[in-house]
Amino acid sequence: MKPDLLTLALPAAPLQPWVRAYVRYYLPQAGAETLQSHYFPLADTFLIGVRPGSFSVQLHADSPPLPTNSWSVLGQYTTRFRPQLRAPLDVVAVQFRPGGCAALLGVDMAGLMNNARPLAELTSPATLATLTPALDPAAPLSCLDEALLTLADAPATRKAPRELPAILAHVEAEAGRPTVAELARRFHVTERTLLRWYRHAVGVGPKQFGRIVRFVQAVQVLEQTSEAGWTEVLQACGYTDQAHFIREFRAFSGQSPGQFRTGYVVTREHLRGLRELGE
Repeated sequence: MKPDLLTLALPAAPLQPWVRAYVRYYLPQAGAETLQSHYFPLADTFLIGVRPGSFSVQLHADSPPLPTNSWSVLGQYTTRFRPQLRAPLDVVAVQFRPGGCAALLGVDMAGLMNNARPLAELTSPATLATLTPALDPAAPLSCLDEALLTLADAPATRKAPRELPAILAHVEAEAGRPTVAELARRFHVTERTLLRWYRHAVGVGPKQFGRIVRFVQAVQVLEQTSEAGWTEVLQACGYTDQAHFIREFRAFSGQSPGQFRTGYVVTREHLRGLRELGE
C-alpha cells in the first residue's frame, strides 16, 4: 500500500479524550488494486463514512457493502477480519477511543462487537445531519472537528460517563492488567456499575478489553524494533510467559509474532501513522 493512500490527522484538543484520530483512505482510480489486508483488533471503535463515488467497502467477503454517502459504526473487534476496499474509493473515519462513540454520538455499543451497523439505526436524525457535511469529497478531515465539537456540547447524546476516559487510560497505561475489582476500588465505583459502563460504552467486558489492550501494546513493541525479543515483550506487556504471549497473539491476529512481521500491511501502516502523530 502506498503511503499517500492513507491519511491520519489529530482531532482538536477538547475531543482528544474521546477521539484518537481521523482517517482517510483514498483510491481515486477505477481498476486500482483492491485492498484486502487483514486487520486485527485495535481496542478502538470507528465511525466510517463512505463518500459519494466510492465503488465498494465490505468488512468481510460475504458481508453486504457499507452504504455509500452514509455513516456506519464499527464496534469492537475481538478477532482479525479482512475488509475489501475496491476503487474508486474515498472513505473517511473517526477512530474513537473506547467509549468515544457512545459519548459523542449517543450510540449504545452493546451488541456491536465484531459487527457494523448504519449510524442511522443507532442515533438521532439531528446527529446524522451534523455529520453530513463531512461526507462531501471536498471536505477536509478537519471538518470533523466542527461536527464533533457541536455534538460534544449536546449532553443529551452522552451514553458514556465522564469518568470513563480516566479509567480506560489507566487500563492502557497498565497494559490491560487491572481487574474489575481493582478498577472499582481505585475509581470509587461499584463493580456492577463498571460492568454496565463497559457493556454500553465500550462494547466488550473489562477482561476482554484488557486482553485486546495488551495485544495492541505487544504489537507496538514488535513494530518499534525489529530486534524485539521475547523478554522485552513479556516485561513490557505483562504476559506470564512466552507460551501465554504466543497463544494470545494467535487468538487476536491468527498468526505467530514472527509471521506478523511480514503481514498486516495496511494495519501496521495505520499504527505507524498514529505513532507519528504522537499516539
